[in-house]
Amino acid sequence: YDHGEKLKCFINSIKSQTFDDWFLHIVHDGKCTKFEQLKQTLEEDGYLSNKRVKLSATEHRYNDWGHSLRAWALKNPISNSRYTILTNGDNYYVPEWLRFLNEAAQEKQYPDIMYWDCVHNHVGNPNFDRMDSYGLLNSEFKNGACDMGCVAIKSEVARQVGFTSKAFEADWIYFNECQQFIEHPQIEKIPKILFVHN
Repeated sequence: YDHGEKLKCFINSIKSQTFDDWFLHIVHDGKCTKFEQLKQTLEEDGYLSNKRVKLSATEHRYNDWGHSLRAWALKNPISNSRYTILTNGDNYYVPEWLRFLNEAAQEKQYPDIMYWDCVHNHVGNPNFDRMDSYGLLNSEFKNGACDMGCVAIKSEVARQVGFTSKAFEADWIYFNECQQFIEHPQIEKIPKILFVHN
């Protein structure tokens, strides 16, 4: 909601990927004046010129950390992609991110869930290597140790499970529900730092 400048950096990080088989669906929190202004600015500046980038908005504003927007996006997919990544507009991915994911997926014969590390701006979390801002989040697939932007889940699973929680820890609830949905899930970590969470 109303994060135009951060969103431009995010979109640039996706459009700059060296692997080009992707779709980006940006969901704004509510159709309102802010959305119309953002849409116009992004169109004028060329951020929506790539056919793989789509901007949508929910009918009204939820203001719940993006949880309702994630649920809405899973119900309104824009592609038949193999994996879905639910992320935030203030995450900036390295240009090799999707290439690394694609290579790891092929090497591991397309696991159900993949996850990776990031540099994170939050402080005070014991799972961080440093306690100051912009420390390394050495991700583990467990509650409190994995950011929303760190996880790719097979789209068929993500869409069937949906995003059901509105709680603060909804990220992990979603990951865990997807994991439990699969009888014997194959979960693989890509040992690389692939984005910065601002």
